Amino acid sequence: MESCITFKNLSIGYRPKHQLRVIASAVSASLHPGELTCLIGANGVGKSTLLRTLCGFQPALDGEILLQDQPLSAYPAQQLARQIGVVLTSRIDVPQLSVKEIVGIGRSPYTNFWGTLTPADQQIVDEAIHQVGIPHLAQRNISELSDGERQKTMIAKALAQQTRIIILDEPTAFLDFPSKVETLQMLRRLAHEQHKAILLSTHDVELALQLSDSLWLMEQDRLSIGTPKSLAADGSLSRFIDRDGIRFNPEGMRIEIENAAHCKFS
Repeated sequence: MESCITFKNLSIGYRPKHQLRVIASAVSASLHPGELTCLIGANGVGKSTLLRTLCGFQPALDGEILLQDQPLSAYPAQQLARQIGVVLTSRIDVPQLSVKEIVGIGRSPYTNFWGTLTPADQQIVDEAIHQVGIPHLAQRNISELSDGERQKTMIAKALAQQTRIIILDEPTAFLDFPSKVETLQMLRRLAHEQHKAILLSTHDVELALQLSDSLWLMEQDRLSIGTPKSLAADGSLSRFIDRDGIRFNPEGMRIEIENAAHCKFS
């Protein structure tokens, strides 16, 4: 199967003040075009660190990352921005800009020194805004938007980059449940219709089980990869989810909580 990005025997972490802090080691996987891949795992296990490493925001400690069969480290920043679009968890703080202006920033890897958008760039920006369903918000100030509308704006910005790969760190973190569902459905549609490889981290495990094409389960000593059904069948999801009062039902592909009648409160 064709892959956009592949990493092998990857070790990730930090080197603070000549020390080595390894978050995860010897992990291997590939991202494929036309698929929505969800990365799940406990808090602190290293999901964000893995995403930042795959984006080129921080160096790998060991192993290799290949982007279009070339080492990720060989790409200059502007060229890398034409390959990978990134949407981070942090809220944007540019209250003076409109939605269209923010989406237009996605064209910066292709513009001149002054960032001037050509008519062709403007058309790409308009198409990206339309693809996420917010043309009615194009002239609105970003400070006037809901969290869900802001997230769609940032996804449109990534689409305007016209990259084959989009990586998102907790894109549903600040959203209410209907907006979470809508956002993941939209990302799945974009992956399928535009043949993009979309990777996102999420704590919304049940939504990931229902909507992802591929699932990466990150734990302290491993990265389990497969479809939601295959990870349910081999026990990976039960190992991750099961604990006192919580059980994963692999047949129904859902998380079950102990009957409230059996819960005790002090």
